[in-house]
Amino acid sequence: YTHAGLARALLELGRYAECEPIARDVFERTLKVKGPDHAETKTTRKILVDLYTRWGKPEEAAKVP
Repeated sequence: YTHAGLARALLELGRYAECEPIARDVFERTLKVKGPDHAETKTTRKILVDLYTRWGKPEEAAKVP
């Protein structure tokens, strides 16, 4: 939860380059441990998609499983 919160805070501050590795790591770990349909996985996926969308990287957002 803490890393997801940090990723969300960095996203809201517009610190995209700092947010990316944290958001990607949190999403990948949550996906691996909880599976694709778990609420936490969906939340961390949204953070990653929001990051790429706001950062102007829609092609990256589309690649998030």
